[in-house]
Amino acid sequence: MAASANNVTDPAFGQWCPGNQYVANTAGSNYIMAGLLFPYVKSLGVYKCPADQSFVNGAPTIPHTRSMSMNAFLSPGRSPTSQSAQDIGNTTSPKKETKYFKDSDMIHPGPTSLWLLMDENPFSINDGFMVINFNSFGWTDYPATYHNKANGIAYCDGHAAIRKWTDSVVVNNNSSAGNGAGTITPFTPGNGDFSFIISQTTYWP
Repeated sequence: MAASANNVTDPAFGQWCPGNQYVANTAGSNYIMAGLLFPYVKSLGVYKCPADQSFVNGAPTIPHTRSMSMNAFLSPGRSPTSQSAQDIGNTTSPKKETKYFKDSDMIHPGPTSLWLLMDENPFSINDGFMVINFNSFGWTDYPATYHNKANGIAYCDGHAAIRKWTDSVVVNNNSSAGNGAGTITPFTPGNGDFSFIISQTTYWP
């Protein structure tokens, strides 16, 4: 779900990891500790890649505490007026995309091919979920590339993989301008990165 909570004790904002890495006063580790996942994964270090040396936008003395983001199609808000549903954007045209709320929903593309978490670009990371939407025809949030133009991806079956990115839109995304605000940048024509990751983000019948 979208992570825009300012009150970490408010149960209405229950999600895997609240807070916003784009905003200084909601980027602290207390927001990770308030997440639904923290009781099961209590080491703060696993939420941030050691290679991520970035800082909160506009706050050069405040380091990011999280570099991982979750697939936006995994348990977003069910109401079309929810923040997460609004952030994902159009999920019906031209393709009707699948949202996953329980294990048995993961029929297509299946848990081995459905990504759960990945390193997000430090210039686009904001809330706890990462938007990659076929119907946008471009990048809203960006994979991280600080591992020699690659990042780590964890899948719903528990395995992980490294993906090396080649789309110049992704590998050259090194500015906070337009990031964190839902701005869509078209993918590079002829490059396979966007089609690869969208096929592992959701399913359209």
